[in-house]
This record gives sequence, structure tokens and C-alpha cells, in this order.
Amino acid sequence: MYRTRNRIKITNDTDYPGQYIKTLLLKDMQISNLKIKLRNNNQTVVIYGVVDSLWKRKKTLEFVSMVPAIITVLNRMRVLLRKGYDDKYIKGKVEKAIKNNTHITSDKIKVSVNKGVVSLTGTVKNRKEYREAYNCAFYTDDVIDIKNKLSKGTTDE
Repeated sequence: MYRTRNRIKITNDTDYPGQYIKTLLLKDMQISNLKIKLRNNNQTVVIYGVVDSLWKRKKTLEFVSMVPAIITVLNRMRVLLRKGYDDKYIKGKVEKAIKNNTHITSDKIKVSVNKGVVSLTGTVKNRKEYREAYNCAFYTDDVIDIKNKLSKGTTDE
């Protein structure tokens, strides 16, 4: 029997993993339509819900993975754009994050956004810059996916 509290459904309110997951997610995340199902003697967790950013989906997975006794986490959450999103605004936020990142010295990174999907193109100097540019897009609100087409190599200074 399911009982619903605070928009989270768990199989048994007295169950330790369910309560722990509920506490973790309610503390930090803004997730709508969240459902948590525990399976296989509470060793498998299936997460359903909707978030507005790619990083929130990953963070939810990380939170649930921290729960003792959980062996498998199936993240079935969807990332959807918020009402009134703006691709130009997202692009500006990603470009600003890249510009302000002290680990990125390349000025050869181009950002484009289409319906919340960020595309990164251009050349970076090394693997660290590649990862940092990706992270700049990843941690920007309203980004629902990233197409990282950056190439690693030398840039003309």
C-alpha cells in the first residue's frame, strides 16, 4: 500500500531506506511528481519525477546512492524546461560561467542552445579544460542536455 506525503511516494513509511531517501531529497532538491519505489527487499530504488536541470537529475542519483544497503538505483527522472525558459538567457549563463572559470584559458569555445540543449564546439587545450567547459554547462539551470563537440588539442594564442 502506498501512502503519499510531501509529493513523495514510498512503499512503507516505517522503512529506513525510504525515510532516509525522503529526508535527503526534501532537504536540497526541488523535484515535482517525485515517486520512489523500493524493490528487492529495499535493495533497489527506482526514482521517477521531473526536474528542471540536468545537474538536479544527477544530484538526485548521487543522494540516493549514498543510502546504506541500496545496491541498485534506477534513475527514471525526466529533465523538462521550465515555463518561460529562454535559450538566449541559458547561452549567456553558460558563456559567463566559461569566461569566469579560471581553469579555462581557451577563447575558442562556442556555445549554442536550442530548446535547453547546449552545444559546445571549438578547441580546448587539454582534458581539464574539456571537462571544465562541460561542467560550466552542466551546472547551469534549465540545461536539459549537453552535446559536447569540443576537440582537445593546441589552440592558437
